[in-house]
Amino acid sequence: MICSLRITDFALIRNVSLDFSQGLNVLTGETGSGKSFIIGSLDFLLGDKTSGSMVRPGAEKAIAEALFIDDAGERHCLRRELSSNGRSLFRYDGKSITAAAVRNLRAALMLHASQHEVSRLLQRSFLADLIDERLPDSSIPNTKKNLQHQIEDIDYAIANLNDRIGRIKDQQDYLKSVLKEIEEVAPKLQEELELEEARKAIRDEESKLRRNAELRRILSGDENTPGLLHRVRELDRVLERCLAQDSDLQEYVTETSAYRALLEDLEEKLLPSASSISHLDRESVESRLFRLSQLKRKFHKTIPEILEMKERIERDLSLLDSGRLDLKHLKKQREEKVAELNDVIVCLNGQRHEQAVLLCEEVKNILIRLGFSDHLEISCVMQQKGSGIADREETPVFLWAPNPGQKPGELSQIASGGELSRFLLALLSLKAENSALLVLDEIDAGIGGMTLNNVANYLEEMAQRRQILIVTHWERLAARAKAHFCVEKIIGEGSTETHCRRVDGSARENELARMAGRIQ
Repeated sequence: MICSLRITDFALIRNVSLDFSQGLNVLTGETGSGKSFIIGSLDFLLGDKTSGSMVRPGAEKAIAEALFIDDAGERHCLRRELSSNGRSLFRYDGKSITAAAVRNLRAALMLHASQHEVSRLLQRSFLADLIDERLPDSSIPNTKKNLQHQIEDIDYAIANLNDRIGRIKDQQDYLKSVLKEIEEVAPKLQEELELEEARKAIRDEESKLRRNAELRRILSGDENTPGLLHRVRELDRVLERCLAQDSDLQEYVTETSAYRALLEDLEEKLLPSASSISHLDRESVESRLFRLSQLKRKFHKTIPEILEMKERIERDLSLLDSGRLDLKHLKKQREEKVAELNDVIVCLNGQRHEQAVLLCEEVKNILIRLGFSDHLEISCVMQQKGSGIADREETPVFLWAPNPGQKPGELSQIASGGELSRFLLALLSLKAENSALLVLDEIDAGIGGMTLNNVANYLEEMAQRRQILIVTHWERLAARAKAHFCVEKIIGEGSTETHCRRVDGSARENELARMAGRIQ
């Protein structure tokens, strides 16, 4: 039940606050006064898609906010803000909530039916849903839908697998040639990094050997040039001979001998030793790196990407064999689900038949109370869509003969606008969501005379069980309401606004008189 509604800067509404009654509420006003904006704000609040153009000119955002009571008696607040750029923000009890979540709340908060909703009667799905709400086993329709979705998923998987197998067959020769080239090189994941490290180690070792050879040449010399060590030894011998004549040279003799010993030690350390890297090692590393480089250039991929491609090709080629088994398994699954669906549809059709008979009887009784003849005949025939498994589901079509001697026919063929409106009212009164606000937007269109009194009596009785909001131009309906709201359009200098206020006492009497045409 909705307790109150506040609307700010929505369409032509600047600021409106409405406090609804628990029973029958009515909304009246001249044609074009803006009643649709009041109802539209409820649809807007409950998740209808709305553009930023609905924000009142000159305002930054439109706001709709409602306070309602749930089945447990707890109060909740739902709020929606719409900015002029079209962005919406929903809040439920102060916390952000998605538009999808709001739309899920809608059925528990409001059921909106207008004169345009009569077309829904012509849709089999509407009648099927109404009957399904009354099934002894309410899980059957959902079970049917789940099985249909599962079959659709299996069909998609089969089509996708067939498509993949077909594409692989078309590319089979190419994929095999690519796989052969990769397998001939046989790259490994970390191999390139290891080879680069080995190449660096080889180059470092060769660089060290070249430096050692140069140092040995400086120390030992070559065939044409004596080395540094030869000259130091020669210097050492000359100093020894000079020392006999000049004792002051002792210090130099000592230093020269030590320097010679140091050079001899260095020469010994630089003697050639067996290298851990052979010529063949270097050739194999470079050759391997070259082959990997060729492979990368050919496919324009890194080694990890090539290995990933190889795995993918192997999977694809293996799918040519395993795919046949997978297809067989999927087709078996489909057969099992189709058999389950067939059993569920048979059960659903049976229960729908039973409930359709009961529904027709209830609808007939309500229609008689709404002014139809006691001789009214109404039945519900169940029709299949086609020959497929899912098409074996039977959906209802109403046939009726409102007058004696009249051949039963479909509603769309023999019902007037007023008859269809009353038929919709009868069906809506049987909807399961009795806690929701029932909004009837000119549902009385095409109804008049004594029949209108019957409709008013029925609506007044319905309002004892549920909350109703009626938009009407008939004062006889408006007079039955517990809460009466009057909508007016105010035109000022360069602006137009829609106002809505609750009327009581003399103000309500004046509005009822206006509706009856007794005053201007």
